[in-house]
Amino acid sequence: RAELSALILSIRKYYPKIQIIIGDDSQLDVSHKGFPETHLNKVLHLPPDSGLSYGRNAIVENVKTKYVLLLDDDNIFWANTTIEDFYEILENDSSIHLVGGTYVDILGNFEFQQPYSYALDLEHDKSNWLNFYYTAKPKGEYSDKCRKTHSTHNFFMARTDALLKSPWRAELKMNEHEFFFLDFTSKNYGIVECPDVTVLHSRYRRSTAYAGSSKRYTQYCPAFRMLCEEYNQYDGFLTPWMEVNCDRKFVCALIGASDRESQLNTEDTDWEDDPLRREKCMKFTSPNCDPDAHPGAVNHEAHNNRQLINNRKKRPSARQKQTRHKKRS
Repeated sequence: RAELSALILSIRKYYPKIQIIIGDDSQLDVSHKGFPETHLNKVLHLPPDSGLSYGRNAIVENVKTKYVLLLDDDNIFWANTTIEDFYEILENDSSIHLVGGTYVDILGNFEFQQPYSYALDLEHDKSNWLNFYYTAKPKGEYSDKCRKTHSTHNFFMARTDALLKSPWRAELKMNEHEFFFLDFTSKNYGIVECPDVTVLHSRYRRSTAYAGSSKRYTQYCPAFRMLCEEYNQYDGFLTPWMEVNCDRKFVCALIGASDRESQLNTEDTDWEDDPLRREKCMKFTSPNCDPDAHPGAVNHEAHNNRQLINNRKKRPSARQKQTRHKKRS
């Protein structure tokens, strides 16, 4: 695949002697031309469509070093991908177990976007929901350029032993991200984000052959069910792009969730006062949990009257939470 080749070439440009391990669960005839297997190159041929979580666990199990750098195949190294910054933090602070960076999107016309963060903080609110919200911490909160948080992009360096003790849930082929970081933080593992350390992120669409061969796009609902079962001390979960109501067994995508600009602007909106932010809702106990296959899943009149999802007390908006967090700081 072109994306994988671009990533490998970019790594070799900046770090010619670093070992690369690829987890390949493709059902297609994916060649690794230009990537001969040597002591610096290793390909793990995984069961077809075994998924992200299974593949990442397999990679970590094959790591022989103290730390491992995780990347997706649509990343590209550039001058600002200075992973030495991650290494120095892990070497000098034993309370930190994972250090991540930020993404710079590349669009189809090779337009570079501004760096964007996946640094989310967790808050257990009075209505017994666990909320993920964009951190309000300045990047110098931990060190000159970094800050503590509860999650990062899938671009991070972590202690190998921590990942072995807190692996990805192999059952989750997708929607593994928040679950992984919930598990990780529940073990009191420290996480830091360094916003100035960036990796390029290709926004080119994957081939239709790849998308058609993968079953992972049908795996949304098992993840939501597992989330509510495993963390049943909470009544629901709210992120800037998704609402999971465990009491009512519904999940709602929030308007703009697939649009990075809209996602970043959600801090200006009090979602409780703007029910139209809920774009698609589905019952995640349905056998075939697909919002497009269940157009009747949303009663629009009830939806707009805020009767479908919850009847709990109003929760603070993301902006109100961040303001409150700053006051406490």
